[in-house]
Amino acid sequence: MVRFRQTVRRMFPLLPVLALVGCAMDADLPPAPGSPSARLDDPAALDEMVSRLAQRGAHETALGFALRAAERAPGDVARWVRVHELAEVVGREDIAEMALGRIAALEPDHPLLAVARAAEALREGSPERAQAALDAIPPARRPAGYYRIRGLIAEWRGDGLAARMTYAEGLQRFPDDPGLIVNLALSYALAEDLAAANDLLSMLAERGPSLRQLALRNLVLAAMLAGDGEQARRLALEAGLTDAALAFYRAVAELDGPARARALITGRLPQPAAAPAPARPGGR
Repeated sequence: MVRFRQTVRRMFPLLPVLALVGCAMDADLPPAPGSPSARLDDPAALDEMVSRLAQRGAHETALGFALRAAERAPGDVARWVRVHELAEVVGREDIAEMALGRIAALEPDHPLLAVARAAEALREGSPERAQAALDAIPPARRPAGYYRIRGLIAEWRGDGLAARMTYAEGLQRFPDDPGLIVNLALSYALAEDLAAANDLLSMLAERGPSLRQLALRNLVLAAMLAGDGEQARRLALEAGLTDAALAFYRAVAELDGPARARALITGRLPQPAAAPAPARPGGR
């Protein structure tokens, strides 16, 4: 546990989060011909800005430019996919859902829609329906989300090793996908390999403010699983987690086996077993 605590302390203090569509400094913008206003109306120039900003960890600002690029080329599915990816990174579920709706309107059989159906099925407690949705995706078109959900299905079934192998397979194709890194880290945490989980989350935390926030939230759970409630509370304060979220993580840490993973996937704790009904008079 010493290594875990030392690494967590190295992560303080939390960096300030950039505004969603805040102004990038001139140094952040790629050189391009024409006036600055012309660049902000050129989808190709905006795409380049998005890539550079995302590489520097400025995901909130990158999302703002990605939205602008997509709005100026509304029929381009790839730009809405980029909006969806960045919105997931910064935790803007409203923008992610909006982008998914645009993708559905432009390409009803897009793989991201199958991934969304699989995720919803798993949250509803049906790994079979989730797997069926994933099976509909052609191998060549499998996005990072395919591997995230497939790994969670394995966790649901109590096969953590298969889950970690799935995440590793996904990371071979999508080495920078934060969702795969987080899922792999949590799989290690659920398997009580807290050193591996901590290393992955700490590396993620160094990739910009949004990913730092994401890593911190998951380090709260890792601290709970390590039995370090005080460290979990410190991290929760740093990550801005509510008391209810902290209590949920504490309850998850008290579960055993696949019940932990299922609670994290569904966001719900298992219901206590109903008490047996009292016997009727006469033994009936």
